[in-house]
Amino acid sequence: MDYKTPTDNSKIPVIGLGTWEIGGFMETDSSRDKEAVQAIKNAIKLGYSHIDTAELYGDGHTEELIGNAIKDLDRSKLIITSKVFKTNLKYDEVIISCKKSLEKLHTDYIDIYLIHAPNPEIPLKETMKAMDYLVEQGMI
Repeated sequence: MDYKTPTDNSKIPVIGLGTWEIGGFMETDSSRDKEAVQAIKNAIKLGYSHIDTAELYGDGHTEELIGNAIKDLDRSKLIITSKVFKTNLKYDEVIISCKKSLEKLHTDYIDIYLIHAPNPEIPLKETMKAMDYLVEQGMI
């Protein structure tokens, strides 16, 4: 796998596993859970180490499937990206969303935590204050 090195000298794989539609679209679809978990495990066996998801995907079910797929793996060898949805960008909501994602992913930290889409009704400064808190706490 090829990697890029950002300015902080971390290594990011140039290819990641996108998980949109695994476990449902905007709502949960559990009909193919076994296959979904196996597909994620197979991707990791093939060399994928970056997994991209979001709290919105499958109404949170996608994060649960990823958590099931990675729970017995060496977490330090994976890069997990998740996203907080635009309706959850107030200070407390960002923190609650992150904690829920951590629980579903069966992990103590998310490597890259993104704002899924801006919300002009919530000041970015408020959202970033919550992001700073999450970094300070080691959750992201």
